[in-house]
Amino acid sequence: MTITVFPVTPSFAAEIGDIDLSQPIEPSDYAAIDDAFAKYAVLIFPDQHLSQDRHLDFARHFGPLDVSIGVHRKDTALRVREEITDVSNLDFRNEIWGKESRRRGFQLGARMWHTDNSFKRVPARASLLYARAIPPIGGHTEFADERAAYDALPEAMKTSARIDRRRAFDPVLARTARLQRL
Repeated sequence: MTITVFPVTPSFAAEIGDIDLSQPIEPSDYAAIDDAFAKYAVLIFPDQHLSQDRHLDFARHFGPLDVSIGVHRKDTALRVREEITDVSNLDFRNEIWGKESRRRGFQLGARMWHTDNSFKRVPARASLLYARAIPPIGGHTEFADERAAYDALPEAMKTSARIDRRRAFDPVLARTARLQRL
């Protein structure tokens, strides 16, 4: 099968059609997905119905899987596989967390602007989001295109020693990650 690519923006986001991710994927379709990912960076695969295992099988195509930070929390069991970060308002029993729940407070941080795994020396190639329930109003996920931001810089800034071959690094997040690995 050949996928279809429908640009949402000229070079940042695209919707991928004519593919069922719950089924085995042909190498030619993986190659087309890789090409689309290189061009658009944000790919949308609408109307997919994936098991956790199938989601992870697809994710493995993009590189090694991380484990969720929830693995390091000893105060509760996980609701989903350890390679999946569960961003929800449900506990491991599928019950809604109470207002006093520490996990609820921790999850509220995911609503703020952030970049996934940016604190790691080798960050993840991609984050795969899979929505199981979407509110009828709100609940939007926003993305930023760092490639476009770089392209918009004056040429002199791009080649200056100030940013040439530099990487962004957040020592507070890195320290937190180190502590959780201990």
